[in-house]
Amino acid sequence: MNFFLSFKKSLTVTILGVVLFSCNLAKKIPENDFLLVKNKIVVNNNKISQEELQTIIKQYPNRKILGIFKFHLWAYLLGEKSEKEKIKHFLTNTVGEAPVILDEQKTKKSSQQLLSYLYNKGYFHSSVTDTILYDSTTRKARVQYSILVQKPYTIKYVTFSVADTSLFTTLKNISQKTLLKPGNNYDVDVLQEERTRITNEFRNNGYYKFSQEYIAFQIDSNLNSRKVNIEILIKNPIEKLKINDTDSLIETKHNRYTIDRVIINTNYNPRISNYDKSFVINHKGYEFIDANNMAYRQDIILKSVFIKPEKQFHLDDVSFTHKRLSALKTFKFINITFQENSKSEQKDNSLICFINLGSAEKQSFTLETEGTNRSGNLGLAG
Repeated sequence: MNFFLSFKKSLTVTILGVVLFSCNLAKKIPENDFLLVKNKIVVNNNKISQEELQTIIKQYPNRKILGIFKFHLWAYLLGEKSEKEKIKHFLTNTVGEAPVILDEQKTKKSSQQLLSYLYNKGYFHSSVTDTILYDSTTRKARVQYSILVQKPYTIKYVTFSVADTSLFTTLKNISQKTLLKPGNNYDVDVLQEERTRITNEFRNNGYYKFSQEYIAFQIDSNLNSRKVNIEILIKNPIEKLKINDTDSLIETKHNRYTIDRVIINTNYNPRISNYDKSFVINHKGYEFIDANNMAYRQDIILKSVFIKPEKQFHLDDVSFTHKRLSALKTFKFINITFQENSKSEQKDNSLICFINLGSAEKQSFTLETEGTNRSGNLGLAG
């Protein structure tokens, strides 16, 4: 019974404190400013994520504890009163949170960003209206964003266009796994995911230099049917060459690359540029440099290396190698880089792979005997 009485008193004091804090808060807000206390989003489509919309808004009210008390704001204002510098700094900078004063420009910017979000999701003709409710007595303001969502545009069909005919076979396989499906909503985020997927697919088929800049989208929309046709363009590389002492931009083709050499250094240190490259061990087609100082058996390292000489370049091989080497918990530094073979070596479209590994600090394990003169126990301690 005493517990419930004590809890009731504590709750009453807490509520009273919150009320008094709220009453005094108005005195802390400058005359022409208002404390932002709430953002409300009203949207006519339940398929639109309220959580995502909230993250787009540029200005949020002060945090609350248990959804009731703005403790961090209270701590900040308390710190402002303190005459002791250390206490003031602790409350205002470490614990506290400055009052969030409504910024009408940020409200307008939020409306624009919400509209851009809807456009990117295919809701092209939607609208966003912001309304600010001011309370001059409490110096507080509430913002409501009213969103009218129109019917989305959907994908009618997707086509691929390529300038380099040598890419046809690879592109045919890539296109079968496209993320852009007829009937789905037009979505800029999915377009970006598709661009990333296509890039990785090409790089997993030997095209070491392929990047997202070679992929472009052409969108053709039909206002009446609310459908879009998407054409995915695979562009050729452009290289700057000197022709008759004049810089010229020449369109070239995408090349497949193979791995010529794999060079492994297990004693790599970013601060050291010179290694004993004269002492090299060739083991199963791999080159281990500075091998006279190796602390690991070559076969142990090679179990985690998927990048192989004379094999076509694959991006996944690089990722798998990095993950497996990391899983060994032996190296604090893992760096995998590639370098094109120079023309003097007469190996066109081939790469040299450098796997640089920096060892983690060694740990020791010791055993020693311990004896006690009271219980007479004798044992081992690690």
